[in-house]
Amino acid sequence: IRRRAIVLQKQLEKRYKTPVSLSYTMKLFEFKISEATVFFEQQKKNLNLNENMIKGFDQFLESLDEYFDMYKIGSAEGCQIKIFGSVTLNNRAILRATNKFQNWPWFSNIAIAMNNEELSEYPSDKGICYAKTLLITEIRPLNESPLHLALVQWYSFKSKNIPFVYGCPLLKLS
Repeated sequence: IRRRAIVLQKQLEKRYKTPVSLSYTMKLFEFKISEATVFFEQQKKNLNLNENMIKGFDQFLESLDEYFDMYKIGSAEGCQIKIFGSVTLNNRAILRATNKFQNWPWFSNIAIAMNNEELSEYPSDKGICYAKTLLITEIRPLNESPLHLALVQWYSFKSKNIPFVYGCPLLKLS
């Protein structure tokens, strides 16, 4: 019975494990968590940064704190943070969050299949919610495996009558 329980536990871990990206590309920034506040304030003055990246900087520390709480990670002390312009996922999709890709800003719009337990909390398109990518990060806590975090800004539906159209004026950033 114990062996069967271990096998079932491993199957559940595989089933609910967040897929790890294949490769990050275009490293934009790297800094220590202790330097984050100063770094973000300096970067906000950078005229070459897109408003999406600035929004990501504004929300990063609060989001990281929530992320650590959710996964019961004790301390951010000593963390090394890397921010990337893009990442290629296991399914070969490329997620972008960069000020300049062929001289244009590119912040990917993404569709996210919501967790069934949280589905009733959000308006969705048959379990799918939509967002714009703001930052793509890799966080390296001391003596821990790297953590992968993408900050997104959710889209809200403008119309309750037709909530399923993507890529049109019926969606707005919230």
